[in-house]
Amino acid sequence: MNDPSVPMAYSPGVLIGNWYEEMRVREDKVELYKSAAKTGATRGTAALELTDATHLEELRDVVVLGQPLQLVSVATGAALALDTAPRFAPKPPHQFLVTAVDAPQPQVRSTWVLHRAKDENNAAYATQLREGCVLHYGQRVRIANEDASADGFCYLRSGVREIGHAGRQALTAALGACRDDVFVVVRPGERRDDIRDGAAVQLGDPVALFHAATNQPLRCTRALQNTSFGYEFEVSCSYAGDAHSRSRAAVTSHPENLFLIGGATHAAQKSMSSSTATALRSRSDGGKSTMSLTMSSGVGVDLVIARIRDGALRFGGRLGFRALAKALRTACNEHRTTTLNREQLLHGIHLMGVAMQPLELDAVFKRFDRSGNGLVVAQEFLREVRGDAPPQRLDAVVEAFQRLTVEGGGSVDYRDMLSLFRFNAPRLPDVEEGVISAAEAVFEFVNSWPGKNDTATVTLEEFVAYYTDVSPAVDDDARFLATLQRCWEIPETDAYKSGRPRRHVTVLHTDDTAETIAIPDSLVIDTRDAAAVREVLVQHGVRDIKDIQTTM
Repeated sequence: MNDPSVPMAYSPGVLIGNWYEEMRVREDKVELYKSAAKTGATRGTAALELTDATHLEELRDVVVLGQPLQLVSVATGAALALDTAPRFAPKPPHQFLVTAVDAPQPQVRSTWVLHRAKDENNAAYATQLREGCVLHYGQRVRIANEDASADGFCYLRSGVREIGHAGRQALTAALGACRDDVFVVVRPGERRDDIRDGAAVQLGDPVALFHAATNQPLRCTRALQNTSFGYEFEVSCSYAGDAHSRSRAAVTSHPENLFLIGGATHAAQKSMSSSTATALRSRSDGGKSTMSLTMSSGVGVDLVIARIRDGALRFGGRLGFRALAKALRTACNEHRTTTLNREQLLHGIHLMGVAMQPLELDAVFKRFDRSGNGLVVAQEFLREVRGDAPPQRLDAVVEAFQRLTVEGGGSVDYRDMLSLFRFNAPRLPDVEEGVISAAEAVFEFVNSWPGKNDTATVTLEEFVAYYTDVSPAVDDDARFLATLQRCWEIPETDAYKSGRPRRHVTVLHTDDTAETIAIPDSLVIDTRDAAAVREVLVQHGVRDIKDIQTTM
């Protein structure tokens, strides 16, 4: 049965779900597209020069993710539009009616933005092809109206009534992203998973938009639907004609199932004032859309980031953004990738005393969710909020760390680093000026290194990240450099880390048990001051203290 002379008729990956074959198919798809792009085979026009220096400005005719545009039906010449009126909503107040309107100018309700959805090819588009923001055939996307509601982004969604029914499904829009609002961009007449997929989608190209879960394409017919704006064209998720299929191999090229991404409506083509179509105007209430338009343009996201930055600095005090780093679970995790979902990111921001509206959170995720999986990398978000340390400060931080690594090991024992900080704490500028006590300085430093213990080490990346977090809290460069130098000034002897403590206190607990605790010599504290000793012990986790006795 297991004759080694007989070669295997299958790959090793077949036992784990054909993983090997799937990876090879994905690699072949990338290589095929790169080859086609170099030769210009993806289009009849000039070839796309895909190099490391490629910028979106050089690809002006492609569809760019995250940019506002219209989705115009080939059959009717009308653009998909949103109606937020509650009396026409399928399931108010969170779902809204979607129709198609043939208007001479783009409106807020007929302007949509394509977002990334979770797609296995996103990494290849971003890293290998350098086209992370360009829409490609076969890519999964979410279609959002960012401006119609102040409560958040409204996503196109298939209203699945019966999972076993292969006919018509209602098309609605709903607040909040989920698995039921993912669509696949497909060439007319081709399968959605065809290996030839992967070419960049051009503005004005007719495409089919298949609902990923049910494989039903978007459809716009000339049937009329009553809306708060009058009668408009009806849209749904269904195949034109009598053909119905849920097979992933099903194709469509019927005009009712095709849409022009970034196209102009029939009325706009006839209008003499179509040159002004770039100015978005809405027939709906303009008061609620003011903040929405700002958020969609990107200016609002910058304002939200600035508000988070100010709140984190106020909350962090002398520790700057270290408090935010701890809230986002990035402190001492610089070498890892920490991902956060919406609830986790919102919780961390709320801890800084900053409130966020649902629309603002949607806009933040649009900017930082690079793969479309509903997660943001906490390190990238923190870097955007905090910024980088000035070069002269960064050079001083690296030099200080190099003085600590006298053995050239590339890391420092956390225990020795903490002992040195305690030894030098009385000489810190804030301590000398009476802003804080030496004990408070040590306490703040210890709390800035979550998860560190006596056996842990500190790398250069962690050391730099710590000072990059606290740097914005100090405006004066001279004061920052003086604090840094005094913190890590190494004494002539290493008694600060090797000598045994000569002071001890005996703690009598409420359950009449006794415990002897060593007080480091580097900790500046009068052990005869019972209140001060009690405060330090409580800060370091000692509980149920009944009485304290000092011994030498």
